[in-house]
Amino acid sequence: MTESFPRQHARTRGFTLGAPRSFTVSDDGRRVAFLRSASGDDPVNRLWLLDTATGEELVVADPVELLADSGEENLPPAERARRERARESGGGIVAYAGDPALANIAFTLDGQVFLADVADGIVDSLPAVPGAFDPRPSPDGQRVAYVSGTGLRVVDAASDGLDQLVVDEPGDTVSWGSAEFIAAEVSKPVVAYIAGVTAPPGRRMGHAGGIISGGMGTAEAKYEALDAAGVRTVRSA
Repeated sequence: MTESFPRQHARTRGFTLGAPRSFTVSDDGRRVAFLRSASGDDPVNRLWLLDTATGEELVVADPVELLADSGEENLPPAERARRERARESGGGIVAYAGDPALANIAFTLDGQVFLADVADGIVDSLPAVPGAFDPRPSPDGQRVAYVSGTGLRVVDAASDGLDQLVVDEPGDTVSWGSAEFIAAEVSKPVVAYIAGVTAPPGRRMGHAGGIISGGMGTAEAKYEALDAAGVRTVRSA
């Protein structure tokens, strides 16, 4: 019996399962990272890497192998809310961030931070605090910045695994947010201020110094993202 269109649409999450998505190209153009599930009815996304010279595809990280429990994901509330805002219907690895060469790629699963060393083919679970999301590796792959609760933290990828709180915001109404969320969900006027823009050369402070990876996340990039979202920004004199 032929499966009806509504059933096919529901089973394949709108015919998105099994299709590649979320592409990132390395600075030298030799590597392309992307996400893809194993088939058209598998909702678990794996992290893949494409060698543009040979056309070879490699599975960098498979959530089924990394997590002992492959059942329902235990997502932090902030990550669950982010997925709902983004209309994310997939599971497994749904977002990632890499250094400019895509030699080191960070992502989260069940609120845990993972760092993949592409050259060595090793994926390590870093000793981050529970409830982690939005990880960003440093350009040298030695540290990973991430958000947990309302705090910005940095965990060392070396053997000692030092985890440090960088900035924490008091209360439930202040957090490290997303300009994309404002653009998609907020209709009222929004005003933003980025602290730390006037930090001395070589120093990083406040929001301006937080989550900078691969040339992204600088104060000017944050201003541009907020401006593009229609947010009025207050700049330091």
